[in-house]
Amino acid sequence: MGDFLGELQKEQAQREERYKDKIAEGKSVSSILALEGQKVGSRDSGDPLTTNVCALNLPANISEKALGDFFSQWGDIGTVKIMWPRGDDVHGGAGGGITSLRNTRSAGLTGFVCFMERADAEFACREADGITWGGCILRTSWGKAMPKPPRPYYVRPKGAEKRHRSQSASPQPSWAKKRSSASPSSRKHRRMARSPSPRTQVEQRLEGSEDQTVIQSVAARVKEYGPSFESMVREKEWDNPKYAWLRDDESMEAQYYQTLLNPRYVPELPAKAFEDDGNASLYDSDSGEDSEAERLRKQRKTDVLGKATRRRFEAMLRGITLRRERIAGVMLFALEHAHAADTISDILMQSLLIPSTPVPRKVARLYVVSDILHNSAAPLPNAWRYRSAFEARIGAIFSHFGDVAKSFPGLMKQEGFKTQLRALLEVWDSWMVFPPATLEELSIGLERGSKGAGEVEAAASGQDGAQGKVAGHGADDDDEDGAEADVDGEELGDQEDHARQPADIEEDEDVDGEAL
Repeated sequence: MGDFLGELQKEQAQREERYKDKIAEGKSVSSILALEGQKVGSRDSGDPLTTNVCALNLPANISEKALGDFFSQWGDIGTVKIMWPRGDDVHGGAGGGITSLRNTRSAGLTGFVCFMERADAEFACREADGITWGGCILRTSWGKAMPKPPRPYYVRPKGAEKRHRSQSASPQPSWAKKRSSASPSSRKHRRMARSPSPRTQVEQRLEGSEDQTVIQSVAARVKEYGPSFESMVREKEWDNPKYAWLRDDESMEAQYYQTLLNPRYVPELPAKAFEDDGNASLYDSDSGEDSEAERLRKQRKTDVLGKATRRRFEAMLRGITLRRERIAGVMLFALEHAHAADTISDILMQSLLIPSTPVPRKVARLYVVSDILHNSAAPLPNAWRYRSAFEARIGAIFSHFGDVAKSFPGLMKQEGFKTQLRALLEVWDSWMVFPPATLEELSIGLERGSKGAGEVEAAASGQDGAQGKVAGHGADDDDEDGAEADVDGEELGDQEDHARQPADIEEDEDVDGEAL
């Protein structure tokens, strides 16, 4: 026992002697010794499916992009994160000694690289451990599992893909390599065959129709006689509905006509309506949106929302909740892309009119509209366009919410839901975002719904013999045939006039002397 205690004291003295020049006065020696005893890779949670690789001893002058590009040689990467030091040496404190040791023993940087596939992560963890990068010897281990984006942010180069296969720890036989190398290419061709080009989609939509025959005939004549023939047809057939596509350049028929005249013309298909089923990932990457926006700017399409941007906006709407940060994120996106206010307004209105959407999600999207209206007066480019865009579309929304309220069981739930929407209209009135006449129409639509008051109330009753039950007030038990109904168009008298005495009934009704 004494020998064992002596060995521990000896090792303690050697560690203190080794670090005495690296510890500033007043700093904790125990913190430095604890750092040395920390096991490399202690962040491993033991998850066999994690794809998050922890990289230690990174160079001090790298960036997250450089880290992602470096590790992408082993596979596609979803996210990259570097844990930057907090500068304890500058501000002092008990952690100053740890930061000092990290700056001397290693570069003091730890990074996490989340791969898209587990096989790529294992390959990178095995190959990167012990290599030298920027004068530093890297150490790798596993980190806790992180959510992966739908698409990789750093893509593996083609040359690195071959290296990955050739250096695999479990080599495949020659026949398996040939089959595996040809498989991705064949799968790619099959995917391309299932996804026709825009030109083919336009032709398929008009295939077999009378319009297709007319368009093909006009295009053949224009190729033969020149553009003057098109001008002559446009003037002569101005009132003919069969040639209306000559006046609408954005119609499907006009784009098909352009594909026949110009082999390089790429038609722009109309975007699909918003659907609740789809990608709702919280991870949003705008890496491809900048180049898309630049391309649209060069084409002078300044009021168009790009496809990648639209996909990200729809994903945000699918994943929205009543949490403030979610609503604020969607509102900020809309203000940053106010140049496409009409398109964003259309998407929002479509998302609010889907019958199967849960009511809390509908309310959250309506709050997004409210926040956009509140900030439409901000000094941002094109932010003012949202007021007119929403004013032209929001009438159907409150009529739809009126139908939603009538679908609730019980008058108390119905009135509670309507009270929230009435309060929102009062707030809009105080903000003066809409004219009073528009707010009055929205309030009427909320009360009546889109089906009309009579149809909704009759559908809400749902029981036979309840024709006299209107707005929650049932008919008397003795009046099952609706005798109290106002059938002659005159106003009913007071309740006392209809409650007649038995003597009056005998005098009025027994007038011929015969038994009733």
